[in-house]
Amino acid sequence: MHIPDGYLSPEVWFIMFFISLPILIFSIYRLKSILNEKLIPLLGMLVATIFALQMVNYPLGPGGTTGHLIGAPLLGILFGPYVGIVGISMVLLIQALLFGDGGITTYGANVFNMAIIGSVIGYVTYKLFRRFFKGDSGIMVSGAIAGWLGITCAAFFCGLELGFSYETFGYGLSVTIPVMTISHAILGVVEGIVTGAALLAFKRYRPDIFGG
Repeated sequence: MHIPDGYLSPEVWFIMFFISLPILIFSIYRLKSILNEKLIPLLGMLVATIFALQMVNYPLGPGGTTGHLIGAPLLGILFGPYVGIVGISMVLLIQALLFGDGGITTYGANVFNMAIIGSVIGYVTYKLFRRFFKGDSGIMVSGAIAGWLGITCAAFFCGLELGFSYETFGYGLSVTIPVMTISHAILGVVEGIVTGAALLAFKRYRPDIFGG
């Protein structure tokens, strides 16, 4: 789902920077009132784990389409969407600068898709479904739905940006949206299971930070 340099038209990647950077800056500002010394080590461990998971790509569809877990829904649910946005944005920046996974000009788009959409959709979805699903089973079900919807929505917006960049990418919306969304909806089953199981584990073994 990491969009490389050259895939997006200048208009699209500029707009995505314009949208994403203010949200990222505000999220960094909000961290001061969220994080404490007790949470930082755990957050660092989770971000490092997500970094590793994102580096593993799976073939999903035609034309060399690949996908990977994003981890943003889990981070957003545990620590709140602001932490999820900043944490995933840091991962994306390191991947782009050191590993060439994702581009510099497309950084705004990648942040919007995976960090912002993934964290916010995951957080809101989990909170919504927890109103209906109670207990430990509710944690698992709500987390699974949130993880699945988070990565699926991120892929939809990725397809949208690629489709609007027809002149540079070569494929329109009729191709990019179905390919990205359907393929990641399938992979999203794994993201959902991982998210739900991880939340249940945190609830049992680290209830002090669960849902913080």
